[in-house]
Amino acid sequence: MFFANTVRSFAAVSALFLFAATAAAQTLTVTPGTALTAGDTATITYKNTQLAGTEVTIEISGGFPTPQFQTVKIKLDDKGNGSGTWTVANWRSAGFDAPGALTVTVPIQ
Repeated sequence: MFFANTVRSFAAVSALFLFAATAAAQTLTVTPGTALTAGDTATITYKNTQLAGTEVTIEISGGFPTPQFQTVKIKLDDKGNGSGTWTVANWRSAGFDAPGALTVTVPIQ
């Protein structure tokens, strides 16, 4: 019984570390990050070592009451780093989605 519980605990901890390492491998940031101003330019920075050398599509959603969607394409370098710009739409907030990264939501003034 002790051995089975130890193996289960080890498996659970290993899975948690694997999930954390995978989630940390992809990062998405939007600058400025506290609030965006409609009409200004936002910089989107993305890192994903698994997609190094490829072009990725960042999906941006917002709009109320009718949802609207825009995209920005970012070319990643050989280390998986890239950035692009987006002209901030006149929405209440914008949600930024990239492959494997957590969604980043920023309010718009």
